[in-house]
Amino acid sequence: MGETVLKEANHRAEADGMTAWDPRRLVTVTVGPGGILRDVTIEPDAYSYLTPKQLSTTVTTTYQTAVTALREATVAQFMDLCGVKVKPEEVANGKTRLHNLLDKLAGQPAV
Repeated sequence: MGETVLKEANHRAEADGMTAWDPRRLVTVTVGPGGILRDVTIEPDAYSYLTPKQLSTTVTTTYQTAVTALREATVAQFMDLCGVKVKPEEVANGKTRLHNLLDKLAGQPAV
């Protein structure tokens, strides 16, 4: 049951992907399933405000933000489908291991 629910949670959270912006809104990054990069948009005036090194760092940081948000959305979907009482950020940050949650659910009846 756990693997089926996890697949459904992944499907729901990743269907539309996740988009993140840097604080200045100069860079927009969208990721899809598994954190695969779908799109990067750089505002034309970003080159006036950022050096090439800063721009590179901003793109990388914004990508990481999008991947983390996608992971947390997947965990939230998983918890919603299973009724698991764990904070999504604890699972996303590794404080609670997802496979331990699956083990707990293995003995529960299907939802």
